[in-house]
Amino acid sequence: ATVSVLNWPQLEGGFPPDRTMLALCVLGAVMGAAKPPALEFGPDGVFRIVQFADMHFGEGEAEGWGAVQDRKSLATMRNVVDAQRRAGAPVHLAVLSGDQITGLNVKDNATAYWDLITGELARAALPHTAILGNHDAEPYAAHGGSNQSAPGAKTNRTALMQHDAAGALSHSELGPPSLRPAVSVYVVDVYAHGCGGKRAAAPQCAAPLLQLVHLDSGGGGMKEIVYPPQIAWLNATLAARRRAFGAAVPALVFVHIPLAEFADAARDTGACFGDHDDGIAPTVVNTGLFEALHAHREVRAVFVGHNHCNDFCCAYGAGGRKVDLCFARHSGAGGYNCPDYPIGARVIEAEAAATLKLRTYVRLHNATVIHAGPL
Repeated sequence: ATVSVLNWPQLEGGFPPDRTMLALCVLGAVMGAAKPPALEFGPDGVFRIVQFADMHFGEGEAEGWGAVQDRKSLATMRNVVDAQRRAGAPVHLAVLSGDQITGLNVKDNATAYWDLITGELARAALPHTAILGNHDAEPYAAHGGSNQSAPGAKTNRTALMQHDAAGALSHSELGPPSLRPAVSVYVVDVYAHGCGGKRAAAPQCAAPLLQLVHLDSGGGGMKEIVYPPQIAWLNATLAARRRAFGAAVPALVFVHIPLAEFADAARDTGACFGDHDDGIAPTVVNTGLFEALHAHREVRAVFVGHNHCNDFCCAYGAGGRKVDLCFARHSGAGGYNCPDYPIGARVIEAEAAATLKLRTYVRLHNATVIHAGPL
C-alpha cells in the first residue's frame, strides 16, 4: 500500500490536505546530507521542548478511518506548536519519544508514514530528535496478532533510525554498533543563545548548558529491556562528558518504556502532579537503569511514553536527591485511548540560570494548558 495525503478528507475544524507537506518531505530527503545548526537557548534564556508520544501512524491503512486518524494526529502536532508560538513561548525542539508508527499494520511504507510526521515538523521549521518505541519496527501481521519484540519488519529498527537521522532538521543519531540491537542511543547538546556556529571562538560556548540523553528500551527485533551494555555506555559517556566540560552539565533523559521505579514514585501522590489514569507497564526486566541515572548528579528528569493515559510527573529518589519521572501526554489518535482523555503533548521548559530551572506542562489539542509544575 502507499500513503496518499492528497486523498485524505478534510476534518471538521481541522486543516485540508496539504500538498506542501509532501514537498517538505521530499526536500528533507534531498537535503539529508546537511545537518541543522547546533541547538541553542532562545534569546529569553529559555529552551523549550515539545514531546510527541505514541502517535501510532499507519493503523487502519486500508480503511478510511486510518487516514482520518493520522490527520487528527498531524492536526494535534500543528495545534500544539502553533499555540506555543501564539503564546510567545515557541518550542525549539520536538522529541519523538517512540511509537511514531504501528509497524504491525505497516508492510512496505514505514518511512512514508515517518515522513508525514517529520514533514509536519518541517512545516514549522522545527528541529527534532527521535527514539524508537516497542511498535515502530514491529513486524507486519496481515491477520492481526502482535509480537512486539520479534524481528522481521521490512524497515527494521536500524533502517528507521538511519532514515530519521538523514533528515535536514533531524538531530537524531544512530547509536554505537556495539550496542546493537539498541539503535536510538545518543546525546544531543544545547548551547547558550548565539553559540550555534561559534563554539570554538567564544569561551561561553565551549560547553553546552543542557544535555539531552536518548535511550532505547526495545521492541521490533529487541526485547523490551535496557540492556546492561547500554547502561555501561551511559555511565562512561556521562563521566567522560563531565571531564571534558569540567562540570556536570544538567541532563534530561528520554526513553520510551517507563522504568519500574515509575510505579514506586506514583505511590507518593504528594510528590506528583498530573493524570494517573492508566497502568504502568515497565521494561520486562529491571536492569538498574534508575540506579545508574540517580548516581549521575547531572540527570534531572526522565521522560517516557508507552502508557497512553498517564501524564503524571513525580519526584523520586533516596538520599536527598530526587529525579523527576514524567510520562508524556498521548499525542496521537492512533493506539488505544481512554474516555474523556484528550490528546496533546508535554512541553518542557529549561531556563538558563546558575542552577538550571525546569518546568513542564501539557498543551492539549485545543491549545488548553493543564498540569503545569516545576521540576
